[in-house]
Amino acid sequence: MVVRFQADLAGSLSNTTGLRAQMTDGYITWNRYSAANIRVGQFKTPFGFEQLYGDPRLITIERTLVNDRLTESRQVGAQVAGDFLEKRVSYAVGAFNGNGVNNNANDNNAFLKVGRISVTPWQGTVAGANATWSVAANGYSSKDSGLALSDLGLDSTPTTADKDGLFTGKRNAYGVDSQFVSGPFELW
Repeated sequence: MVVRFQADLAGSLSNTTGLRAQMTDGYITWNRYSAANIRVGQFKTPFGFEQLYGDPRLITIERTLVNDRLTESRQVGAQVAGDFLEKRVSYAVGAFNGNGVNNNANDNNAFLKVGRISVTPWQGTVAGANATWSVAANGYSSKDSGLALSDLGLDSTPTTADKDGLFTGKRNAYGVDSQFVSGPFELW
């Protein structure tokens, strides 16, 4: 079993206190079987390679704007994930509240459903360096009510669709990504 709690304690450019404290990751993972790990808490949803790639390994100082707009980032939820065939196939499927990081309220009875499968069809060497090529497909579906936190009695700050990205309706997203790694060279 793995327990992780990571907090972000930092200053902010907000016009209120200028300081904030929030949980980044907080989850429990039951990992007895490599083909079926169960995770519950707040963590990254399994959508988008760049989103799932570890911060210290990123080439740039921040993730791209496209990644920030199209992925669902961290959510509160539950997930089953695992790998098999000598880690050449991995998967993750989960259901999340769909309301973003550090928000345990759900604005409706629907859940954000996310899934990802990754396959490594080739492993070998290129110019004497270990090399791999992997391909993945992922998707999510969500039905959003577009209720503001103030509508739920959780925050008195007024919200607007252009400022807060509130959306009402059904969202479906699908993606395919591929990576080639040979020694220090990476192509996504």
